[in-house]
Amino acid sequence: MVPAWGSRLRELYWWLRYQRRTGQKHKYWRQIAAERRVLLAQGVPAIEIHLYCRLLANPHLQSSRRRWESYIRLRDAGASPWFSGQVQASETAIIGIMS
Repeated sequence: MVPAWGSRLRELYWWLRYQRRTGQKHKYWRQIAAERRVLLAQGVPAIEIHLYCRLLANPHLQSSRRRWESYIRLRDAGASPWFSGQVQASETAIIGIMS
């Protein structure tokens, strides 16, 4: 399940995972942070960006995949507290971490 806005992040995380030199990894971390800020400015929910990035950081980790898929299911059903349109305290904390 790749969101429409997630292709650039997916590419950057792929490059990050396969870099061996530390300097190159720093370059990709900076680009990922910039892309996350752009997505926040476009109105993508911070929790959605956070969960997707956790999934991309280690795609083989089952807990990250489960969290992402359950969030998407709840969001699509309209039952997720994150999708209510109101900024929750946790979402504000995530925004503070990302900026």
